[in-house]
Amino acid sequence: MKMNGWMRSAAILMVALFVFTIPGSAITWGEPDLTNQYANVGSIVVVRPEREPLQFCTGTLIDATLFLSAGHCTSYLEQLITDGVLTPETIKVSFDALNIFDPAGWIDVAQIATHPEYGSLEYNNPHDVGVLILEAAPAGISPAALPEEGFLEQLKREKILGDGPEKAKFIVAGYGTTINWPPPEVLDNGVGRYVALSEYRAIMKPWLLMSQNHNLGNAGTCFGDSGGPAFIEYNGQLVLVGITSWGDPNCVATGFDYRVDIPETLDFIAPFLAP
Repeated sequence: MKMNGWMRSAAILMVALFVFTIPGSAITWGEPDLTNQYANVGSIVVVRPEREPLQFCTGTLIDATLFLSAGHCTSYLEQLITDGVLTPETIKVSFDALNIFDPAGWIDVAQIATHPEYGSLEYNNPHDVGVLILEAAPAGISPAALPEEGFLEQLKREKILGDGPEKAKFIVAGYGTTINWPPPEVLDNGVGRYVALSEYRAIMKPWLLMSQNHNLGNAGTCFGDSGGPAFIEYNGQLVLVGITSWGDPNCVATGFDYRVDIPETLDFIAPFLAP
């Protein structure tokens, strides 16, 4: 059967949104951010006519109007706009800790940009980073602190990450689904921000590898948290060191974050930062 334009657009959207969930991630065994402690963590919301809004990805405010997320999030959005499935006006960002579907908290998006080498696997580096430029700065929210290049190697040299049984914990946050275990059962966490602690395992270029194995006292990310942050506290300040990228299919073992402290990320975002 040949599809007309509307049917083709609907099919593209269904396929894209289904495929999108595969590499994504969400908070498991975490806690709701009821005190809005991580106010600079927000959600990408897709507004759909005559349907409920859709929680699409997570991200972090890193400048007055600059929202950092994963390249596989921004690339999908750009493709859906190109295909006519979405329009820029249907994409919003919300920093509401409790209800991202409240239109009062929506901020319009002026521009979407994905790393020009996103998807490249040269040197096993997919360049999984993108940004959304907001139409207005969210009131009362301070951007996250960015690391210097090689920050995680510095922490390793200082033995802050830990080499023995006592390893550093990273704060991960997002708006995605959660799970029951065992067996793994994906559940909607509602529409609010959740926070958890993941344990350091290794750094490599371009990845920060963390354990979210609940049996070891850890937690982590799952479907819907893609693009969200991994923070570490250093000298009394939370520093954004990772972007949620991918993990095991059941969200019960490992999380891989694309590193913020590498040239590929820092050079990409530099032109978007205010002078």
